[in-house]
Amino acid sequence: MDRLAPGELPPGTTEVWGFIAPQAMRLDRQFPEQAFFVGNVSAEALANYVRTRVEAERVEIGAARTVFPAARIKAGKPDRIYRFEVLKEGMGSRLVIKDITPPPVEPGLSDEERWRKAGLTPDGKPLDPKKAE
Repeated sequence: MDRLAPGELPPGTTEVWGFIAPQAMRLDRQFPEQAFFVGNVSAEALANYVRTRVEAERVEIGAARTVFPAARIKAGKPDRIYRFEVLKEGMGSRLVIKDITPPPVEPGLSDEERWRKAGLTPDGKPLDPKKAE
C-alpha cells in the first residue's frame, strides 16, 4: 500500500466526473455542471491533493483561495475542461468543481449565424433588447 506524506490527504470513494474526492471531503451538492465538496481539511492540503489529480497550465494562488481556471481531470474524459476552486472556509475547506467545457461548434455555420443562434448581433449585443431586460 502507498504511504502518505505528512499532511497528504488520502483518496475517498466519492467520484465526480472522474475526480475522486479526498476521504475527509463530502459531496455537499451536485448539479449537472457543478459540484460542491466540504470538509475539515486545510485549504493547502486540499489544493495539493487537487494539483496531483488534474492537469492545469495555470494555478492562481491567493490568501483565501486557490483556483485551477482550466483543468483536465487525469482520470476523467480528456475532452472536458473544469474550473477547480479551493476555498478556505472556517476551520475547513470547500471545493467547487465547475464543468466549463465550451459547447461543440456546429460545422457549416458562418460567424454571423453562430451569433444569431446565441441571440446576439455580431458585435455582441442582444438581437432583441427587450428579452435581455
